[in-house]
Amino acid sequence: RRAAGGPAASLFCWALMLPWGYEPDLLRMQLIARLSIFACDDFDVYSNQAVDLGNGYSTKKVDRDLHCPLGGEYHTALNTPIFLDVWERVLQDGKYLVHEWTVKADPDAVFLPSRLRDIISLRLLATESSTGSGVFLNNCKFGLHGPVEVVSRRALRTFAIQRWQCEKPPQEDVFLQTCMLALGVKQVNQWSLLAEAACKTPEWQTCHSSHASFHPFKDLREYRRCAAEAEANGVWNVAMLVAEVADPEHALPEDSPRKD
Repeated sequence: RRAAGGPAASLFCWALMLPWGYEPDLLRMQLIARLSIFACDDFDVYSNQAVDLGNGYSTKKVDRDLHCPLGGEYHTALNTPIFLDVWERVLQDGKYLVHEWTVKADPDAVFLPSRLRDIISLRLLATESSTGSGVFLNNCKFGLHGPVEVVSRRALRTFAIQRWQCEKPPQEDVFLQTCMLALGVKQVNQWSLLAEAACKTPEWQTCHSSHASFHPFKDLREYRRCAAEAEANGVWNVAMLVAEVADPEHALPEDSPRKD
């Protein structure tokens, strides 16, 4: 589906939706209000059922069980096999080929595409995304966290061709980060991308900080409150945005709680 048009640095955004629980209602609200992925230049929602979200849009079906176990030292979702299948569908659909950046956003992430467009317009990212094997954005000091994952078109082309070479750690965000690094995709640390509890962002729940997304907000009322607060009272200073290319040898922090 096509959403509102954007600047030259176009965004294709997608989400995986569990057909049970709170996620369908969150996405229906976001679709009607044109929030999160629905404010990108193009978007898709995947699920294992074709679910009507309203406005004539139904989810795209991925034929697999979406239940996944929890495990590891930090009791996180062992969801790499699920997201490998969804990424396969994303690659097959091919929308990433006509947009400069692809974003995977969780339904409970209050994601502001307008702020991400400011980030990807930084000269460093504009340059690095169009050279070599492309770039992805690391959003947390503990390593890439899954609520919002941002990958350049060139990086996804690299992934599409060479992903078979990658090892498969059980958490999908750990998989994506380690795979991209193994394939020679540059990691750009961008600490303005995500504010969340698991990254220990101070006062993340106020949604006032200078970030492009806030996570998690599973309740409809709280999600709306956060989105409204970010727009009305949030701090966002484009002049203060900073990005840095990570040293591949030290891209994964030794003290990361996600390296189990």
